Amino acid sequence: MKFLLSNGGYFRERLQGFTWAREFVSSKILVVCIDDMDKIVGVCGIRSLFNIAVYYVREDYRGRGIGSRQLKIAIQAAEKRPPYFATGMVSSENVVALHAGRKLGFREALFLKKTRQILMVSTNTRMGRLAWVSFRVIGHLLPNNLWTYVHRRLYEKSLKVPL
Repeated sequence: MKFLLSNGGYFRERLQGFTWAREFVSSKILVVCIDDMDKIVGVCGIRSLFNIAVYYVREDYRGRGIGSRQLKIAIQAAEKRPPYFATGMVSSENVVALHAGRKLGFREALFLKKTRQILMVSTNTRMGRLAWVSFRVIGHLLPNNLWTYVHRRLYEKSLKVPL
């Protein structure tokens, strides 16, 4: 297995037909896992305003640590450039992703009731810890519906990249 670090534009053609291709093409930081047959088996991208991380591993390659390794490489790259932290939205039912995030230094900052998503923030850097505290405080001050709306708008804006 090879892990390649690039951006979404570099892999635009190879990602066509891959699950969540649009999500990855818009990435500023992209980690692609390629098997011995030169087939893409996993992708992790960090995109948009708050370094939102998203990753996917093909079903037949899951359970081998590929997603965790991709996420670790991508987070390390994100923590070296502004805003020096990463965030991720995880379904509250996705126990595997929640556990993987915690192992890599992510902490739950906000729960969006309407979509049942959890905003997680990497707290490995000073800026990450500050962002986590800020999201926690603001989360208590502003209604949850507003956060759901903001999340949806940021998500839609980050996908406005032609495939």
